[in-house]
Amino acid sequence: MYLLTGVLIILLGGFSLGSYILNPSKSNTFLALSVFLLSTVQFVFVLEYYFVEIKLLHSFEILFYAIAQYLIFEFVVLEERRKRYHEIKNKSLKIDTNL
Repeated sequence: MYLLTGVLIILLGGFSLGSYILNPSKSNTFLALSVFLLSTVQFVFVLEYYFVEIKLLHSFEILFYAIAQYLIFEFVVLEERRKRYHEIKNKSLKIDTNL
């Protein structure tokens, strides 16, 4: 399961970094930050495996994961707003030829 999660984070990281480089926007920044935090969670998980005596690592893992999920939520909300704005703008520009 850990390897599958790692592969998915690599794919999502490549997508988010490419999106951020080609189109730097607020929503793509949120996506890139969330993927960075998710990869940090994986790193903290490995540290927690080797350093069992440090109990604070689990708290950081939970905090980073919660922040990453919130940033993904904000990314989706901003992208849907942008999509709806362009749909409304394109509808208003259409000329009715049935007149």
